[in-house]
Amino acid sequence: MEAGCKSPLQKSDGFKVVLIGNGYTGKSTWVERIIQGTGYYHNSRYTPTRGVNVTTIQLLSDDGNNIVTLKLWDCGGGGNYTGLREAYWIGADACIIFVLDIRDERTIKEWVRDVTRVENDIPIVICQSKSDLSKCRRSRYYTSKNIISGRGISSKTGHNVLDPIYLICKALVGDGVTETLTHIERLTVAI
Repeated sequence: MEAGCKSPLQKSDGFKVVLIGNGYTGKSTWVERIIQGTGYYHNSRYTPTRGVNVTTIQLLSDDGNNIVTLKLWDCGGGGNYTGLREAYWIGADACIIFVLDIRDERTIKEWVRDVTRVENDIPIVICQSKSDLSKCRRSRYYTSKNIISGRGISSKTGHNVLDPIYLICKALVGDGVTETLTHIERLTVAI
């Protein structure tokens, strides 16, 4: 079993996946892209997340008999919420760290250190967001025992946008999750 693997029967209320990273790294835009799919319209106006926004998504298993529920906790990355963010991470089953530059090893190490201090044994995916704007196409990235993969994604173009979801599902429940998002529910919690 990989780091953080849990039986889906143990999480009938869904898996908590925290989305973390500095401000303006595309966490909220990525969630919006998942919700709106191919009909997504990119809004270039930046609105920082205050506190946390929670969105629930469900995916079907390949056989169509099981549903995997993920609760995406989009945690504000701005400095005003530094004291609160670790409280949002408690009970996390997985983590997606958003960075603008996959080569920024110092920032990635800091986020991995901080989240694993709260939840030690969880799978982590590193996402280089806004890859459509990036000039760096590096295949190597910082690794630790918790990191299961690193990906360049673009919410604007849709490039690899669902990869983090499937990597997290594979780490939590194993193979066999289709690309079908069956249900999306948004719950916003702000301070």
